[in-house]
Amino acid sequence: MSFFDRLRQHLLASDADALADLYQSDAVMLSFEFGARSGRDAIRDQYANFLDFHGSISSVEVDRQAEHGNDLFVEFTMASERGTFQLVNAFVLADGQATRHFSNVIQGEVEADAA
Repeated sequence: MSFFDRLRQHLLASDADALADLYQSDAVMLSFEFGARSGRDAIRDQYANFLDFHGSISSVEVDRQAEHGNDLFVEFTMASERGTFQLVNAFVLADGQATRHFSNVIQGEVEADAA
């Protein structure tokens, strides 16, 4: 199973621990939305917060994808309890795990918390 297929499976299962296991222990995740997260534990916490905010995820559909060696660039649409949104993610992989992950929402409508 490909890296992204495993990521998709764990997102749909809302499994932050399994998502974190896709990363090397010293991996870094970087986003305009939340800044940088360094290390598997911080990445696990970021996924837990993401999953808690969005609730149940009903679909993760690839819009386009490019791979070259250990580099993966993927644009996908995700639907959750809060709405549907599109993300672009780039991964640098080593031995089947991410060492670097760059992520950004590029469009969508997500219901925010009441003020």
